[in-house]
Amino acid sequence: EPEANLADGEDLRVTKVVAGPKQVIRAPLAATASPIWSGAKGAGLVLAATSIHGDGDKIALPPSILASLADKGLMGGGGGGGGQPLTFRVGILRDGYAFPSSDGIREMMEKAPVDDVEGQSSMDLDEDDDDDEMMEEEEEDGARTAAYREELSHRYVSYTHGTVVEFTQEEGHVGLPRSIASALLDADRQREGSEVEVPSTRTVDPAAAAKADADQSADGEGDTDADAMPVDDDDQEKTPGHLAYGAFDLPSLPIEVTLVSLPKGKKCTLQPTADAVLSGFYDLKDVKLVLEQSLIRTRATLSTGDTVHTWHRGKRFDLKVKGVTPARFGAVSCINTDIEVDIAAAEKPERTDTDPGAGAEGTGSETADAPKSGGGGDGDGAFGP
Repeated sequence: EPEANLADGEDLRVTKVVAGPKQVIRAPLAATASPIWSGAKGAGLVLAATSIHGDGDKIALPPSILASLADKGLMGGGGGGGGQPLTFRVGILRDGYAFPSSDGIREMMEKAPVDDVEGQSSMDLDEDDDDDEMMEEEEEDGARTAAYREELSHRYVSYTHGTVVEFTQEEGHVGLPRSIASALLDADRQREGSEVEVPSTRTVDPAAAAKADADQSADGEGDTDADAMPVDDDDQEKTPGHLAYGAFDLPSLPIEVTLVSLPKGKKCTLQPTADAVLSGFYDLKDVKLVLEQSLIRTRATLSTGDTVHTWHRGKRFDLKVKGVTPARFGAVSCINTDIEVDIAAAEKPERTDTDPGAGAEGTGSETADAPKSGGGGDGDGAFGP
């Protein structure tokens, strides 16, 4: 069972499934994505990645960060209260980045002095002027948000979000679970036209490496690197937050971690992967239960482009996050909020020349629109015809 990441008293229940062209799942899960605490001049802490166990979006940080956050009075939940956990943006820094790099931020900086109207008080505005000003402020806020996200795409090769499982990492390191590491290595998350190949590595257990060196010295032969790797990841202790030597690939570039505050999610769209469909995702009779038992235990945030993992009777079903609402920052908090979840049309598996009919059944929009019947569409959790 994936480790629960909600505090006592917090709950998630999927309350309704509506059959139709798109399956809609309404689920209580769980305002801005601007930095709350970071290093000098708005930069986050730069750390080296190491692999840890965990099925969700929880990272592990050094004890010194906990002490620093406590000293700054930022331990009240997400740095901003409201019952939210500490939430961090986790990204691979782009080599040679310098602020500002985006056209949007440069334009805003150039316009700032011109737009500053001196001597004008809000008390001097009549009602019509006030309405116009509110509309202008909304437009300006949208432009600022777009410029902010554009700047992040220049700052990072890729980035996602997560919360913290524990503050026990070695100083100078950040522990990444498989899902976070995979998201950072996903080339599809990179800004179009600026793709770079991210080098990856795997951690090595120092005790195993020392033993391999000793064995090699004694025997005069052997492959140190091969012997240093764990024999089987399944044989290791898998407590979330604990080191997972050699379990999966990690980015070998510097990782920046910045404390942020995400808006509470209201809606998200999840897309079953082709593997999930082949594993029988559309045969599930109670998608509500599957989401309840999996997402509540693994996710505190959702970022566009993430892959979330759900389980049912030992089978894993992966779903990609195609969109979130509010969409301003492309990421939301899942804690103490109600989220409406739409299940989008599934990915189409790749066809091969030798098997032209592969993937034709149970995939694509036809599958998403017409899953196998599991009962009536009366909101009891079963899909209608």
